[in-house]
Amino acid sequence: MNTLTSPPIRIPVSLNEGSQPPEIQIPVMQSLIEGSLLRVATPAMILQDLVVGELKLEDGTVCEEVLRYSREAHEQDWVNHPKLAGMLVVRLPKQVNAGETLTLTSQFGKVDHRSSAYSEEQMYKPCRPYFAGMCWEFFLETTEALEVEAPVHRVSPMIQLEFLPGEAVKLEAVWNADGRLRLRHFDAYGNPSPASEWIEVLPPEGEGAMQLTLPRSEAVSNWDDLAAVPLGTRIQVKRSDGKSLLSNPVPRTESGQNVCFGEIHWHTDLSSDGKRPLKDALRSAKEELCLDFAGPGDHIWLGGVFGENATPQMQAEDLRDADEPGHFAVIPGAELSCRVGHANFYCDSIERYLELCSTLPKARIPSEEEVATQYGWHLLTESLIPGKTALIPHHTNTNSYDREKVVNPENGRPFWSAMTFPRGEELPHVRCMEIYQSRGSFEAEEPDPDWRIACGGYGASARSALMKGYRIGFTGGTDNHVGWPSRNQHGGEMDGLTAVICDSIDTASVWQALYDRRCYASTGARIVCDVTLNGAPIGSELSLPWNASREMKIRIHGTAPLERVEVISAGVVLDTIPVQAGSPDLVTTWEDLRPGRPLHDVYYYLRIRQEDGNLAWLSPFWLDASV
Repeated sequence: MNTLTSPPIRIPVSLNEGSQPPEIQIPVMQSLIEGSLLRVATPAMILQDLVVGELKLEDGTVCEEVLRYSREAHEQDWVNHPKLAGMLVVRLPKQVNAGETLTLTSQFGKVDHRSSAYSEEQMYKPCRPYFAGMCWEFFLETTEALEVEAPVHRVSPMIQLEFLPGEAVKLEAVWNADGRLRLRHFDAYGNPSPASEWIEVLPPEGEGAMQLTLPRSEAVSNWDDLAAVPLGTRIQVKRSDGKSLLSNPVPRTESGQNVCFGEIHWHTDLSSDGKRPLKDALRSAKEELCLDFAGPGDHIWLGGVFGENATPQMQAEDLRDADEPGHFAVIPGAELSCRVGHANFYCDSIERYLELCSTLPKARIPSEEEVATQYGWHLLTESLIPGKTALIPHHTNTNSYDREKVVNPENGRPFWSAMTFPRGEELPHVRCMEIYQSRGSFEAEEPDPDWRIACGGYGASARSALMKGYRIGFTGGTDNHVGWPSRNQHGGEMDGLTAVICDSIDTASVWQALYDRRCYASTGARIVCDVTLNGAPIGSELSLPWNASREMKIRIHGTAPLERVEVISAGVVLDTIPVQAGSPDLVTTWEDLRPGRPLHDVYYYLRIRQEDGNLAWLSPFWLDASV
């Protein structure tokens, strides 16, 4: 039998707490002689997540272990070690005949989270598959020698571990910007999970209660007249077991604009290192994770394509299918990666995005092979479209050795380095930066666990960019490679959202809010922020007389009691705004009353911490005063 055409063997694994993969029976499709080197190989990077144990013959004989994947060896040879080791290489103690079955034992492994800013307990935490809808694949192959270029030959069908959601243990109520209250059950790892129970929803008007049922955990209630709902209102949901929970605050500003939450930096199987189809990811964003907008950030290369048989046209087709103006907006974009910085670009329409992608082969974008010390912003100008393209750098203040612990074995340099934010004229495209993602916050240079600043010191933090004159707003994302927007790659919970303030829920409006910097970042909580400076919204540039007042009107409605609200200016904490103990709400004003206040290129922004540990960073205001 041809193993390449043999149907895969699918093994379902429910993602309940403590679950482990079963013993896996793998049929061998051709005879193998005694002494053969047999490797457990995988086409995907699941090596550090699944620790294989033993490979046994039908009679119970354990095969001799020759080499196995190890994180330590991977760090020394990032490219070649997985090719050599796969997950395990064994030597057959006797002949194995075609049709015999070998048994593989395994368990979910650990991932390294080393950082000097965190304790030993935080550095290492168990790793397991947290994401339903994923499928891990591996197979058996023979190899002639333990050399990278040694010939290999596949000898078994593909084995597929198919992960299904676990038992529903949590109910969440999400109030979307379109006025829908959406109720979803989740398993212990944040996967939408089928469930059915009676609940009671108390309307914000307080005029009695409605009863809804949740078949397959789906129930929607519409509040059409959001203008009549007081700001800060949360909807109470009572479950059949008597427990209750609150939704996020009504996502609306005092002026009546929408506060939309979404994520625009995550990867699918269009990326060479991503998982899960884009169509499934967009469906989850829209229907299961209750986002208002979403846009993928798959790696696009110099040829204007994502990878083998993966084109922007394919991406555009799935985006069009998911787009639902008024309820859910798609943001077309992709990631440009090079050795000295990563940045995503986003366009105001799918048509404009396809036009831009078609010009990429002509653009002189720096490649990983070039010896460069700064990201070549200027090299992108002939491809990006002024006023119609936004360029957003991400994980700016770190390199591949900070967390991944990997360098190029040929020269010892990191595979990618921190963004440098080169000095010089600011490009019109660089409107925002991703201040937070799953690697942590890149707000400042010094590590600070209270604000999730895990690494830095490269001069590429948000504050460093601001001091260099970059007038950038803030976005939040995950950079996950598992096809689940807004979920942390290392844990599955919500972790990394961008909020935009806009008039309508559609691609052009959400993109324009990003471009205008009417946006802010959150660590996953739908904190509603409505802040103005002298009447201007966040992201604004103001020109004022030197002696004019500088007054912020601040309205914050959190998802948990507020712990700290700070005003940041010139790279320091300028002031701490008092909050009421135990309250998730803050309505106040703040004014810069310092004598001799700075006059030119002044910026202010707010950062927020809740008692549950969730954070938010609001895009700055800029001020230039005339004398």
